[in-house]
Amino acid sequence: MRVLDFTWVISGPQCTQVLADFGAEVIRVEWPHHPDGLRYRVQPPGADPTSPEQSGLWNNLNRNKRSITLNMRHPDAMPLALSLIEKSDVVVENFSPGVLASWGLSWDVMRSVNPRLVYLSMTGFGSSGPDAGHVVFAPIMQAVSGLHAMTGRPGAEPAGLGYSYGDHVAGYFGALAVLAALRERDVTGSGTSIDLSQVEASIALTSTALLDHQVGDRSFVPWGNVSYGSHDAPAGLYRCAGTRSWCAISVQDDAQWARLAQGCGFSDLAADPRLASPTGRAAHRGLLDSRLTEWTRARERDDVIGLLDGWGIPVSPLASVDEVMNSGPLRKRGYFESATHEALGTREFQMGAISSEHGPRLRTAAPVMGEANHDVFAGILGLSGDAVRAYRDDQVI
Repeated sequence: MRVLDFTWVISGPQCTQVLADFGAEVIRVEWPHHPDGLRYRVQPPGADPTSPEQSGLWNNLNRNKRSITLNMRHPDAMPLALSLIEKSDVVVENFSPGVLASWGLSWDVMRSVNPRLVYLSMTGFGSSGPDAGHVVFAPIMQAVSGLHAMTGRPGAEPAGLGYSYGDHVAGYFGALAVLAALRERDVTGSGTSIDLSQVEASIALTSTALLDHQVGDRSFVPWGNVSYGSHDAPAGLYRCAGTRSWCAISVQDDAQWARLAQGCGFSDLAADPRLASPTGRAAHRGLLDSRLTEWTRARERDDVIGLLDGWGIPVSPLASVDEVMNSGPLRKRGYFESATHEALGTREFQMGAISSEHGPRLRTAAPVMGEANHDVFAGILGLSGDAVRAYRDDQVI
């Protein structure tokens, strides 16, 4: 499958990354005079801030892809784009509604040259409805979807998520939609246009709160570190001895509570009739959290984990980034794979949670800008070397 990738920032590249990791030929189309701003963000220490090749985040999202440059504001770019669309299976973009049409690449035009084309448009609110014209990024998507309002400590101000999780969710939705459309094309022989609302994709993360409102007519109240609606108690994140040393504990039933109370010496709590059931313990979280925190703060994190694990209590460390990077189990599963990048040298890439004989696989590091111009324009479109050079000199590519 060949994917023509007109995406930028995170959500669109996340979608095409999934497709690329499983073997699609993804051709990233970039505008040479206005590069994706993500190329200049999240650079490693000592990187050249003017280099478009050294962003860790951009390179991780665009592994296994090829890059061409094409100035879609140049009148000579349109025929090249249409020729590539004719020879592609999928077109993906995550611009505001109407951007591709303003270039002359409306769905009707693209479908006229390739009736089997699958076209995915990823916009903030979708291409229809009163909000369709609004431009949004992940922090706005997460606010409008209700997700930010769900995040925080009980009774405190909303905390927000602090990162663009909505972008990644929309990307996964987009990849799933493309795969479903390609399967449908196998049956019908016809392509299709997919209208994906990234805000609506983010709402999927709030589904338990929406369901509770539908069924119980209750408004969501942030629960902090405890899963929404959970009766697990004590449960949450607990401070241990030492600097930045925390663990996660979740007592899920009466048997676990009895073992925890005995092991920690909470004989008074074990005898308290208010705490004899999960609902009773959930109603007295403050009391339980206070006592358990006193116990954990007096012990090193590894000691807490060793004791609770031995008692059969669900417990885990609150892992730091360096602990995740050095995780033995993750490395044995092949979560990290290495590839060599022209500007960054050998780097590790996060390959994700799926493992099968068909992928995902790391074939190449992310491309430098325009590295595939000759291969694509000469190899796929059959242009002569002189023609490719002329397009380059005229700043079409």
